[in-house]
Amino acid sequence: MKNRIIEVQIDESTNAQIEVQIAGNQEEDVAFKVPKFDDVVQVISSIGKKLDESVSSLNPSKVTFEFGLSFALNAGTLTAVILDGKSESSIKVKLEWDK
Repeated sequence: MKNRIIEVQIDESTNAQIEVQIAGNQEEDVAFKVPKFDDVVQVISSIGKKLDESVSSLNPSKVTFEFGLSFALNAGTLTAVILDGKSESSIKVKLEWDK
């Protein structure tokens, strides 16, 4: 995979430049289609909900989830890749209980 800076649509009036990993030979898709950031936002929301469901039965007073995201372009669709600064998968979970 190679990295490239592309433009993505954040909402109807806002675009941003982000760095993505491009799988295969997708130069044509990148050049002619501006991917929407909504797909990545949905991934973040789904991860958060699943992680919250996984610890809710423990009844902690406070829960902190930490994960890093990188972005990939696959067949013209923007996707999120979970990783930390070392490009290794990582999700940190911190649970706290009041005494």
